[in-house]
Amino acid sequence: MFKTKIITIIAALLVIIATMPAKAVNVQFYYTADNIVSAWYQIDGGTTTLSAGPNAGNWQIADSYTLDLEVCHTYQFIWQVKNLGTPAAGNPGGFLAEIKSPVPIQGSSLLSSASWEVYVQYGSHALPDFNAVSWSNATQYAQNKGPSIWYSVKGSPIAGISGDAWWIWGPKNFADAGAPGPNDSVFLKAIVHPIPEPGTLLLLGSGLLGVGIAACIRRKKS
Repeated sequence: MFKTKIITIIAALLVIIATMPAKAVNVQFYYTADNIVSAWYQIDGGTTTLSAGPNAGNWQIADSYTLDLEVCHTYQFIWQVKNLGTPAAGNPGGFLAEIKSPVPIQGSSLLSSASWEVYVQYGSHALPDFNAVSWSNATQYAQNKGPSIWYSVKGSPIAGISGDAWWIWGPKNFADAGAPGPNDSVFLKAIVHPIPEPGTLLLLGSGLLGVGIAACIRRKKS
């Protein structure tokens, strides 16, 4: 009987924790590219448009967002980028970003890497159905701290983004046949899923469980 009550308490506590209001955390996004056209994020199937940023036309200066994201929700952040001019060794396309969060982000290294996904749309800058396109792994070319064509042209790393962040793009770049040009769009996606600190949940759960067990013991003694 006592064991049954404890199991009932644990089940009730799990329901309470699962239905608690989601905590929002400030997540910072730092990014640049040649060149940003627009950006969006999706949550629960809805799409929200973000501003391209005041430095969208200058890849040498990073832009940033600070957004309140709820823990335990999955967000898809998508940037639309195009390569101005003809792709060549001296004119590759590239996207660089860093994501900073006060809590862990599931499935993300926080820096641009091959874990990002890419979709290339040839001949159009129109917004596709993000849920219908075929995403593939992005390709990483060089780190922000160099050496790379971007480092050589600027003469230094992009300020405001970690030197360990990677310039990424689709698998075809530089002078590769089929490399996206000015009439094409490259969409780069990162999945962001903030998760609560395990210690916080453990502390909360153990505290509630202790209260429940103590109440059972007192009731049993009486």
